Amino acid sequence: MRRLAVCWILVLGVCACVHAQRVYRGRVVDEDHRPIADVSVLIYRSETSVAAFGFSDADGQFAVRCPDKVQPVGIGFRMMGFEDKRILPGDFADGQTVILHSKAFLLKEVNVRPDRIRQRNDTLVYNVLSFKQDQDRSIADVIAKMPGLEVSSSGQISFEGKSINKFYIEGMDLMGSKYAQASENLSADMVSSVQVLQNHQPVKTLRGVQFSDQAALNLVLKDNVKNAWAGLLEAGVGSTAQDGASCLYSGRLLGMMFGRKQQNLSMYKADNTGKDITREVTDLITGTRDNQEERGLLGELVTPAAEIGGQRTSFNRSHLVATNHLLKVGQDDDLRVQLDYLWAEKEGYTAHTTEYLDLDGILLAEENRVESADSRLKGDVTYKINRDKLYLNNRFHGSWDLNKGWGEAVLNGEPTRQDVRVRKGYLTEDFELISRLRNGNSLEFSSQSTFSYLPGRLAIVTGGTEQLDVSAFETNNYAAFSHKVRGYTLSHRVGYSWKTQQLKADYQDMSAEEQYDRHNLYVASSLHLVKKSLKVNATLRANALLRYYEGNSGFHFSLQPNLHIQYDFSGTTAASLRYSYRESDLSLMSLYRTPIFTSYYTQSSHTGDFEDRGIHMLTGSWQYQHPIKGLFLNLAASWTRRTNEVLYQSTYEEPVFRRSPTAHRYKTDSYLLHGNAAYSCYWGKTLISLGGRQLWSNYYLWQQGVRVPWQMRDTEITGKLSMQPVRVFSYELQSRLQLNRQVCRENHALSGEGIRTFAHALSLFLFPLKKLEIGVKGEVYHSSDPSVAANVFADAHVSYQLKRWEWRLTCTNFMGNHRYERRMRTSLTDVYSVYRLRPREVLLSFTVEL
Repeated sequence: MRRLAVCWILVLGVCACVHAQRVYRGRVVDEDHRPIADVSVLIYRSETSVAAFGFSDADGQFAVRCPDKVQPVGIGFRMMGFEDKRILPGDFADGQTVILHSKAFLLKEVNVRPDRIRQRNDTLVYNVLSFKQDQDRSIADVIAKMPGLEVSSSGQISFEGKSINKFYIEGMDLMGSKYAQASENLSADMVSSVQVLQNHQPVKTLRGVQFSDQAALNLVLKDNVKNAWAGLLEAGVGSTAQDGASCLYSGRLLGMMFGRKQQNLSMYKADNTGKDITREVTDLITGTRDNQEERGLLGELVTPAAEIGGQRTSFNRSHLVATNHLLKVGQDDDLRVQLDYLWAEKEGYTAHTTEYLDLDGILLAEENRVESADSRLKGDVTYKINRDKLYLNNRFHGSWDLNKGWGEAVLNGEPTRQDVRVRKGYLTEDFELISRLRNGNSLEFSSQSTFSYLPGRLAIVTGGTEQLDVSAFETNNYAAFSHKVRGYTLSHRVGYSWKTQQLKADYQDMSAEEQYDRHNLYVASSLHLVKKSLKVNATLRANALLRYYEGNSGFHFSLQPNLHIQYDFSGTTAASLRYSYRESDLSLMSLYRTPIFTSYYTQSSHTGDFEDRGIHMLTGSWQYQHPIKGLFLNLAASWTRRTNEVLYQSTYEEPVFRRSPTAHRYKTDSYLLHGNAAYSCYWGKTLISLGGRQLWSNYYLWQQGVRVPWQMRDTEITGKLSMQPVRVFSYELQSRLQLNRQVCRENHALSGEGIRTFAHALSLFLFPLKKLEIGVKGEVYHSSDPSVAANVFADAHVSYQLKRWEWRLTCTNFMGNHRYERRMRTSLTDVYSVYRLRPREVLLSFTVEL
């Protein structure tokens, strides 16, 4: 209760001490009193130093905030084709109309450069042409070169360290959370600009009421690709050029249309060159609504080495069909249908030697030669009304996945059969309604329900097969009322959720059925404040749980606060602070007592007790951005405390590895510091990016009957440089350093040496002729561990491109490497791995725009 009192005192104190900022508002027009857009409005703290800036909108209106501590000496106005103007602050009146006079001048062999980044209030507009280099093909390639934006290996896009919450095309939400289909397949030549909508609240009825610290992306297309069907055909064929010859293929057929009333993007892809085409239909936007899909306990057999891109260790035969269609049925109403089907076969060749820290030096050595086949169908139908006074979202989606894996494994010298059959089926109905009343108050209702069915089968090392079936149903429903009191918005929510899970396990002489039910009734009150530069969200939730498991029942009550404060110091600098306390949601997957095999030799069980585990999280962040200079900085620090954690013990009774709970509980703290700096300039379309991440994570291990404190230390430093200094040459350089170390906090003599892993990639591109491209890419992976061999890879390509078509000849792994070695430490293990690599391969592809 003391923590809660401190949180609420902090909220009230911050709300009462809002730091005022002066806002200079006005309108810019020409001599004929016509509005002028995109005029730079500069607030000077000295004759040459700028304290704040902004731009006029399409109507010439501007509003620039100036920090209260700054005493401006002038207000400047700049626009190409007009004379510069500067006004003394004492001579400027709020809402004043500023007249700029046109200026005639003679251009003598002058290259006129478009603004790379423009800012309009909370929107940043990146000019694609200013960042696109000649080797870039998709819009994702260009987004990765824009300062402040990042594209991960999964295709997820982030702005200033936070993942985006929406991906729009011409202001329409065609892709939902599967936006990699668009970002990876839309040609950069089709896009005029990329807009970053900062602090984007997707629900119009909540704008000005509840704020968001996430950004959204909007692609602005060129006029010639709007309101017309377009397409692309790519076909590639080739062969391996090492260890015999086998046929290779890679192709795609893409159709798209982006109109004012409807949009469509459909495609077919086929590949056996190692590309992971499944990530294009992966959900990349999470956290907007509860994810109620059950994960289950069994996983896939084939897992490529992700740290080297996955493609070099993936032996695949994949086919994907996907279609996305959005129809505008009203000005703010739309209907979206998404459907995709994936069929993929994969092979994997790996060897692992694992040392468990709590097993007194016991090593488990295994070799795997496995295959898998996956068939998955997913569908999504969403009807949405998003108006200023009414928000309705009704989404029905589901999937059915059939995955089977088979092969041979050798565990500590003993051969064993591997066979996994996993089926996963989900159906979800998600309904949300928000209505704003005449007096400014609002009503909200939400209902989300999911049914999950996951039957599975697993061959186990002791002989025979385990049959493991999991099913679950979960529903979450609430009603809320919001009203305004003296500039504050108060919200009150009452909700009820129910979750039921069933598990059936049957192997050898063991057969068990378990069921878990959870009823959750909660009441939450929230305070929202959006006032000038200060934004506050504060919530206090009273949570009552009633749970049933195997004839036992338990009741638990808790108070769970959440506080989020964001303050904009100026147009360039902002900071935020967030604190939350929640309790981890128990489920049958972390509760079951029955010893269950989750892999062919790993068996696990849990306590079966209703144990309440709390999670405290405190995060502070700071952002700086200067779009005109192309400079973006962000820094964040966080502390997490988890309470009442179960201490598990490991045992190995050949050939079974077991994880089971002990009677000991503990609390653990972790500390995370991460940041990123990106700078871009006109010259050479240069981008320089530096990032860092440091994690300290405390935990305990059960070693020789004693609880021993440990700490995992993970460090990561990344750097990226790309530029095209001259028309005939460009390059991209990336480097990454990872350091992880296990430290015994009680006896440092038991601590292991840190392992440093380095990864470097250099891509060189030559353009000797306007239509000819020659590229070479080199990659180096090495480690401070002398027992791990360094890996060097090299790829090359030659491309000839005309306006609508392109020929491309590619050779991958032309050095003919056979294996990739890696050593990695986790909080529990020290793993040495060997992966088999794809051989040298040659592929000739042809691409034509339809």
